[in-house]
Amino acid sequence: MPTCRLLLVRLASLTLLGALGVACGGSAAAPSPPAVANPGNTVTVASPKVSALRVPSTCGVTNPPFTSTDAFSLDIVLGPRTETPYNGLLLEYDGAVAVGKPIALTVEPFLAQGTQSGDGPWYAAQDAQSGSISFGYEQGADPSGFDQSAFDSVTLTFEAIPTEDGEPLTVRLQIHFTDGKLLDETFSADLTSSVEVGCPAG
Repeated sequence: MPTCRLLLVRLASLTLLGALGVACGGSAAAPSPPAVANPGNTVTVASPKVSALRVPSTCGVTNPPFTSTDAFSLDIVLGPRTETPYNGLLLEYDGAVAVGKPIALTVEPFLAQGTQSGDGPWYAAQDAQSGSISFGYEQGADPSGFDQSAFDSVTLTFEAIPTEDGEPLTVRLQIHFTDGKLLDETFSADLTSSVEVGCPAG
């Protein structure tokens, strides 16, 4: 009786269910090349910690309703978390945004001394803007966890926008760096609403 054999490949943090070789009736097929999530000259993010937050614009009520003037943020902690402060990306916006439409941001200059950690050292930072959307990178104490070059373009695409707590805020982020590398990753986290920052409900 012929037998078939299916090999599974695990690549980085992605589990790829792919047939490298299927042998049936005693004949072996040539192995297929492995799929690569970020091929070539790309930047990958190791084990990001992602959180999504809404700051309601309505005050004085419990569980304020979602409105077009609420503020949202997607906070992404990057790479190894062995020393604080950590490398981080922060996306903030308010008002309506379109789903599935790429948005090119205007890149601001790279600042070698962009942010300070308390009374400690200064760390590099860079921002990008478009209307009510702001994006920023803050370099942490271990910059090896992310590309240390400046970026010269940032494009983001909202893939999912929550309308209530517990729904995902999902954004595809494409960053091109001056050293020629590219980050192309999708980040997502389930939304929670704050009642303590900026507009406490009561």
